[in-house]
Amino acid sequence: DACSFLYNLLLLQSVFAETLTWNFPSWSISAEFLTYALFALLILVAGRLRIPRAVIYALPIVLGGLVVAREGMGSTEIGLFRCLLSFFIGCCAFEIEQRSTLSEGAIPGTIALAAIAGVVLAVIWSDALPRPAMLVMPLLFAAMILVTNAADPNSHPMRALAHPWLVHLGTISYSIYMIHAALWWVLKTGLRFGAGVPIVTDDAGKTVLGFTDPWIATGVQLTALVLLVALAHMTYRLIERRFLSGPSTAARRRAPR
Repeated sequence: DACSFLYNLLLLQSVFAETLTWNFPSWSISAEFLTYALFALLILVAGRLRIPRAVIYALPIVLGGLVVAREGMGSTEIGLFRCLLSFFIGCCAFEIEQRSTLSEGAIPGTIALAAIAGVVLAVIWSDALPRPAMLVMPLLFAAMILVTNAADPNSHPMRALAHPWLVHLGTISYSIYMIHAALWWVLKTGLRFGAGVPIVTDDAGKTVLGFTDPWIATGVQLTALVLLVALAHMTYRLIERRFLSGPSTAARRRAPR
């Protein structure tokens, strides 16, 4: 509707939209945009009033923490508060790293790998945690980043994680996130009307494709995954990287030689 379009256009859907809208991945962009704007404002105020950064970081962390403790991390309706909590915890992690006496390579790669595995397991089991316990998740991510940044880059785990394929997958991860909903909608619509795959409602009340053969369902998922990575690679090169380069770089590319 018109309100949904206006909210998406102005990046306000994370505040005013009560449910996910037609462009649902963009809720996080809205939350991030508003968080970055607040961060800039707080840093400006802190500089003028000589307020310690620790105090500036603590305010949104407490505010976001109170809301997340009550609502949990799974609701996009409180996306802005989730983003405030995670972003400013990340700011604290950055400050800790800047002041840390640990040099690169001080932590064995196996410990860093264990930290990564621990975060993955925490995410898998997060649905079973009570809502207040979800406050631990951003702290775990921050700790994992600090540990991996101080890990020995020549260790086998860190060298494996630095493989060019994995690095590129992380590079295009934002493109993957932004196009995955549109790609799945196209595939879902094509399979429904083109191949006659029925639509059923799952236990969570969502409409899904009703495959009767698990092998076919697995094949469709794998195909969608390959298409997603390939398309994300293209959108990163053709769209995202052009914006990251900035207008001056784009102008130099077009300039005659």
